[in-house]
Amino acid sequence: MILKVRSIANLGISFALLFQPTFSISEKVQPESKSYLATFKNKKNISDTIKSIQSTLNLVNPSKFPLDTGISEKYKVLLNSSISTVLSLNLSQADFKIISKIQGILSIEEDKQVVVHDFKPTNLYDFSDSLTEIGPEALNNEKIIPFFDILSNEVSYPFSDDYSNWITQKYSPWQLGRVSSKTSIPFNYSPYGQEYYYPQSKSDVIVYVVDSGIDSSHLELAGKVRLGSNFVPSEDNVDYAGHGTAVAAVISGVNNGVAKNAKIVSVKVLDKKNTGTTSTVFQGLTWVLNDKKANYPDTPAIVNLSINFEAPSNILNAALKSLSDIGILTVSSSGNTATNQCEFFPGNSDYSLIVSSILPGSDSFDSIFSNFGPCVDILAPGNRVFSAVAGSVNEVRPYIGTSFAAGIVTGVGALVLSNSPNLTSNELFDTIIENGIENAISNVPSDTKNLMIFNGYSGIKSKISYFN
Repeated sequence: MILKVRSIANLGISFALLFQPTFSISEKVQPESKSYLATFKNKKNISDTIKSIQSTLNLVNPSKFPLDTGISEKYKVLLNSSISTVLSLNLSQADFKIISKIQGILSIEEDKQVVVHDFKPTNLYDFSDSLTEIGPEALNNEKIIPFFDILSNEVSYPFSDDYSNWITQKYSPWQLGRVSSKTSIPFNYSPYGQEYYYPQSKSDVIVYVVDSGIDSSHLELAGKVRLGSNFVPSEDNVDYAGHGTAVAAVISGVNNGVAKNAKIVSVKVLDKKNTGTTSTVFQGLTWVLNDKKANYPDTPAIVNLSINFEAPSNILNAALKSLSDIGILTVSSSGNTATNQCEFFPGNSDYSLIVSSILPGSDSFDSIFSNFGPCVDILAPGNRVFSAVAGSVNEVRPYIGTSFAAGIVTGVGALVLSNSPNLTSNELFDTIIENGIENAISNVPSDTKNLMIFNGYSGIKSKISYFN
């Protein structure tokens, strides 16, 4: 088993029913006030817990936290479980310092804003590598070459080694061809001039995409998506940003997705500007935990969280741990600021698999955008990745960002679960990592693991090359 030695304080939170009572604040929030997420240790019962929290806050600031109002009228309750209660509070810096030191509080942190930055080439032909038209005559260039297994892993994929039973997708996007290949796509590649080989799915898998929502009407995702909860109160459960739709189609899209039989559940935590907060992401992850228990108790699941915070978060780390404890692996992007991922969350969490990006054609690390560092676990295609465009029926375009690299690894994880549904989160992590290809990518920073995602295909491979 692979252990990741980077830890954040474990809050010991066992998440239960999430509820959102009416939130109203009678007093005006002072300019110096900020929103914080406070986790309180519960008493023997919820009634005693609420009284204890109210008494504590009243002692800190009697005028702001009077005892004569109900807790739901004064604070936003994000979580109430058998072990802890999480509140959203507006506090001055002075109140924050006092509350952070009182007995019975497990953690308190600022409710930070996060903006997801991914990029799009200006048009379909914005490629440094050649882009050619695919037609039936291109089949004349097809050559059959043998493919030899050069790996010897302690943990093998649960897929059939009779590769004649694998499915072949002709004219797949380059990112899929790369997933089922041990070597690079030729530099003169055509983006849809590859073949993708993938195993049969044996059981259902649920993929939770915690993001900006998903456009379920796009043909890439038709019949695959369930719209879950929306934690952006100012917007409908619609993907106005387009980020979640593109990530989901890379995971499970008909033509552009890795795990084509996986079912997607959308959890909206980002708004139309791709902006969210610690609290929206926390609520989304907690909802996933409860939804899995309620609706898919016997179905394996995996989470995609392509969102990066610029500081550690105890409360989000605890949420990821709770998911891991019930067997759900979270796959996350490393981020797109070309900096050390260990400075970001969830890169510095023990409970997420972190993915950075490679370039097409050259098989080189994406040093322009992708984050790096010892907290990165694996590499995957993430630059000029083709996926669905929200708000359209069938439009696709190339995207740039580690979010899409994380989507590809999420798809591989879903394929593994479909063939081995009883894997724990740690076992799934190990299986993906142990089957990666070492030292296959060039220009990888020295402090970053040179490990390329691979789905294990080692059969006869049709190599299709298209030339201008």
